[in-house]
Amino acid sequence: MIRRTKIVATLGPATGTAAQIAALLEAGVNVVRINASHGTPEIRGKWIDLVRRAAEAQDQPIAVLVPDLAVEVISKRNTPGEMRRKLRDYFLSGVRLVWLIYPKTQTAEVYRAPDRKKRVGKTGSLDGEDVLPGFRLPLSELFARARRRPSKPPQQGPRRQGE
Repeated sequence: MIRRTKIVATLGPATGTAAQIAALLEAGVNVVRINASHGTPEIRGKWIDLVRRAAEAQDQPIAVLVPDLAVEVISKRNTPGEMRRKLRDYFLSGVRLVWLIYPKTQTAEVYRAPDRKKRVGKTGSLDGEDVLPGFRLPLSELFARARRRPSKPPQQGPRRQGE
C-alpha cells in the first residue's frame, strides 16, 4: 500500500547516528531534511549516506531534502568567520540562495555563492528570484512586523500577604 502522508524528519547533530536514523525510518519517516546549518559538508554527506543505507536495509524509498533557501538572522554572537564558513557549507550542501538578515542595521545580504554578495538597504526588498518566484519582502515591512511582536509580560515577584 502506498502511503500518501509524508513524515519529514530533520537530521542534525542529535539525530545523526546510524541507530537513530534507522529508528526514524522504522517509525515511518519517509523524507529526511538535512539541517545545513550544522556540521561540516563531510558530516552532512555521512548523514546522507547513513540514510541511504538504512533505506536500502529497510527496502524503503526515502527522499533526502536540502533547502533551496537558507536564512540566517545575525546576532552579536555571530562572527564574520563563522558566517563565511556557514555560507561555504550551505552552498557545498546544495543551497541555492542565502539571506543574511541584520536586525541591528535593518539591512540584509543576499548570496548566490559564498563570494557573490548583494547588499540590501533599509528601503530595499528581499526577492525570491528563481528559488521563490514572485516572492518579495520589503525589509521595512519585515522589521516593522518584528517591532510589533508582543513582548513578554513583566516578571512579578512573589506577592506579599494582603496584596
